[in-house]
Amino acid sequence: MRKFVLCLFCALLIAPVALAQTSDPNNAPAALPPVISDGLTLYKTHAPDAVITAWTQGGPLEGNKDAYAQAGLMYQVQNLYGVYQGYEVVVSQTLSQRTEVFYLVMHYEKGPLFAKFVVYKTRTGWVVTSFNLSKEDTILPQPDMMPPPQANQ
Repeated sequence: MRKFVLCLFCALLIAPVALAQTSDPNNAPAALPPVISDGLTLYKTHAPDAVITAWTQGGPLEGNKDAYAQAGLMYQVQNLYGVYQGYEVVVSQTLSQRTEVFYLVMHYEKGPLFAKFVVYKTRTGWVVTSFNLSKEDTILPQPDMMPPPQANQ
């Protein structure tokens, strides 16, 4: 009987701690919409200009010169950091039923590129309404606002 009471007591003490350490699915980054993930997949085999085209297709940035100017940064990062290798979704924020923000770290051989995407769901699917790429992590939300990252390919 004492063993049972001791085990029960330990379980009651340990359970709240163990449950508090499990990840909260509400804080986990959402899956990337295809408009972003398809562009990142394309980036493994194509030039940055093709990636920008994929990200802007069908949205308000399609043909936008400022959007294509960010391809210049991607070329510069390739020269400094080497070949693009993959990405991680750092955090996502749902702003409304049709609007989400995604913060990513894009991995290269020698360093990261940081990215912020705002996407909007239209009748035909998700489109990118804005994106920002930076060698500086200042475009990411504050660390105390971010859940643990989830690696992706």
